[in-house]
Amino acid sequence: MSEDERQRIGAQLAARRKEFGWKVKDIAARTGRQPSRVSEMETGHANSTVDALVQIGEVMGLRLMFVPDDRLAAVLALLGQPVPTHPHATTSRNVFDDVFIPDPEDGDEEANH
Repeated sequence: MSEDERQRIGAQLAARRKEFGWKVKDIAARTGRQPSRVSEMETGHANSTVDALVQIGEVMGLRLMFVPDDRLAAVLALLGQPVPTHPHATTSRNVFDDVFIPDPEDGDEEANH
């Protein structure tokens, strides 16, 4: 996860906590985590596990989920969040694209014989 992504997730956690009027120590008490660790997660300075993010999110009624790149802008707009400018937000490659060669077009195969 990039630093930008950690900061975006952390900002969402912090905003939600503030909506509830809770302090960092309130989240820490509800999750059994150290307040300093919760603070690091909110500022994007912690490389948190999925389990930790899910646990803290659940305490505040949030769910962690994956959003397809081609729908990210729409989802972020719905949430009132800015669209990230890093390249992974608009283009993605997968292992299949990197490993497999596309089949030749009809007729290409015959031209090579």
